[in-house]
Amino acid sequence: MNVIFVSFDSQDRNWVSLLVQALRSRNPSTDIFWTGDPLPSGLGWFQFIERSIQECAGIISVLTNNSTGTNNWINFEAGAAVGRNIGRMIIYGPDITIASDVSRPLQNIQLVCWSNRQALTDGLARLALDSSPEAVEAIWQVFSPFRIEHIRYGIPGAEYAFSPQERQAFFYEIQSRKQIIIGNHLIGNRDPGEGIHKTIHLEIIRNNRRYHLAFEEEAMVRCSDLYQ
Repeated sequence: MNVIFVSFDSQDRNWVSLLVQALRSRNPSTDIFWTGDPLPSGLGWFQFIERSIQECAGIISVLTNNSTGTNNWINFEAGAAVGRNIGRMIIYGPDITIASDVSRPLQNIQLVCWSNRQALTDGLARLALDSSPEAVEAIWQVFSPFRIEHIRYGIPGAEYAFSPQERQAFFYEIQSRKQIIIGNHLIGNRDPGEGIHKTIHLEIIRNNRRYHLAFEEEAMVRCSDLYQ
């Protein structure tokens, strides 16, 4: 069976899981390996990864945040594809700046922007994966950016609705820094529920679908947490 290894940042596991699902749905005869699956008994993580890299027919590396392009594991796994001279595709997501967010070695390898459908088509074909327009669209939708429609913060009966300017500031910060801490500082240190642990509620639109997410005060929310 053809085996494709997916290399990614474990902090963005929930987002990359959407890519794995899309690849598996379009390629049922291919084994899509990633470390989000349970570890087989009797093997340590490094031994499992090492064996999978040795056995795979190609590697897909996914750059989802400011540090994935310099992540030692991702560089190591992409380098293994170069060393073995096997098929590879390195996809970078929205708001990744190649010059500052990607290591020098990876900069010298052909990178695929998530929104470049032709490059996605060519990359999938090199890996002997389904490269039909439907398969490319499925991957495109995995990375398609979100829009934050509403933000409410507080407790039932005492919630603060973010102004458009505050909502835009929240969006810019989580898009550029890729993570944000939930707290009163997001609304100028006002406190809609003094002395009570609060929750932030986000109404998000992505791929023409509307959904709601909630996070507790003091939580570290990553940009990838907003992808569904």
